[in-house]
Amino acid sequence: MIPSYYEFTRRHLLFFLIGCFITTLILTTSLARNAPDAGLTDMFFGLSAIGGSFAWMMASEGRAYWIYTLCTLRTHEDVETLKSLFDQPEIKTEYYLTKPWCSLLATLAVVAAMCLIGILLSPAVINDWLAFCGIIVLPFWLYLCHSYALRNNIRQSLYHLSRLKPYPVTKHGISRYLFEDTVVMLAVNLALVLPIARKPAFALDNGSQTPAYIIAMIILMEIVLVLMLMLGKKSKRYLFCGELMLEELEAPTCKSPFITKGNRFSRAVFWCLLVCIWTIFVCLISSFAAVFSFTLIYLFALTLPLGIFLLERFHTLENDYHQAVSIINEYKKIAPYTHESWDNPGQVK
Repeated sequence: MIPSYYEFTRRHLLFFLIGCFITTLILTTSLARNAPDAGLTDMFFGLSAIGGSFAWMMASEGRAYWIYTLCTLRTHEDVETLKSLFDQPEIKTEYYLTKPWCSLLATLAVVAAMCLIGILLSPAVINDWLAFCGIIVLPFWLYLCHSYALRNNIRQSLYHLSRLKPYPVTKHGISRYLFEDTVVMLAVNLALVLPIARKPAFALDNGSQTPAYIIAMIILMEIVLVLMLMLGKKSKRYLFCGELMLEELEAPTCKSPFITKGNRFSRAVFWCLLVCIWTIFVCLISSFAAVFSFTLIYLFALTLPLGIFLLERFHTLENDYHQAVSIINEYKKIAPYTHESWDNPGQVK
């Protein structure tokens, strides 16, 4: 049975809150574990990366998602509901929160405010304050932003479908999402990993060529690679469906390299072995070059996992595009995507 508009949005917001809470819980816990002596600087950059990535993604993907949702009748809108949605005045706060840059800056301002409050606290409780802000305050803020942006996205999607106020079309390819995903992944990765330099296992007192240091770096880089491969599998096919309905998404101009073909598990094993060898090489070269900075060694070692992420992510996005095209073609056979049923706003009375 197709859920009503209010039931669908309540369920959507509930799942968003649960997913947001679990994600921020895991990432904040990782930050606290990597920086047991975390200060306000670690807190600001860590929570900014976590919250900012969420804010950017939910704002940049909202419009296409709701176009797809409304056009494929995943929710039922009766006449009274449609009329109430059409008649709602546009609230500037809701409008700006649908813009990625505005949502990002608002989230950074909230994180900065939490850090300013932290200045007034004793250094002994900064870790507790970090946990409270990352696990409670940040998810609640992101949920609040999403709930406001959701209402505006739905209203603007209805305006677009009724041709009262069509969305401006901006053509782009999947490379835009490849770039966004890479920037977000790097921001979170660096904010959470670089504080680990203060741990004894990554101290460079005896150089980077010691077995203990090499083993610690291998474990770290393998964990980073596995997380990157997991992020690289995240699907955007339904987002692409919405963008195809908006006629914004262009076909990929190149294909995935042959190295990303075949079984995903066997590729993952191969990538892990390659990163292990690469990490050993980086540690040995760094010792000969007298590199005494964990950050430089880590950034050097990160280049290979980053390249692997780009290959795997592009492969996933390319597959998502072709799947989205197939979904839209099948949908058109059942219910062609037209605006005819929305052309007369007078129907909503």
